[in-house]
Amino acid sequence: MVVTRDGQPSASVNVPVWEVQPAVYSGVVVHNAGYTLVSAERPLVPGEFAFVYAAGLGRVTNEPATGAGAPFLPLAATLADVQVSIAGLPCDVQYAGLAPGLVGVYQVNFRVAATLPSGPQDLVITTGSASSPPVKVSIR
Repeated sequence: MVVTRDGQPSASVNVPVWEVQPAVYSGVVVHNAGYTLVSAERPLVPGEFAFVYAAGLGRVTNEPATGAGAPFLPLAATLADVQVSIAGLPCDVQYAGLAPGLVGVYQVNFRVAATLPSGPQDLVITTGSASSPPVKVSIR
């Protein structure tokens, strides 16, 4: 990779490109009921449905054209298995794929595990052998 600024190129650097490199958009965990953001004042409740926006989850079915929003029907689901864990406990994932109408943003719908400790906990998305950095999410 070379970065050019004001006509001056930088030194060339090799940058690895991986098939998947999960990442969670911090602070964008949403309650399914009411579509409100999860916060300390509105924590996730064990057993409820929620979704999170993410990046780097890899190839999808029904792939949109470059720069186009993700399709609504049929959805653009990930080809690789995607898992969500909170506090190290697995959550049931209902959908993982491109967020309909958005460009390059993934949406992962999941059901919060029934037996989670309360307070701020780490949410991690894993696909293949790659895991996202943890993001804190509040649990009631």
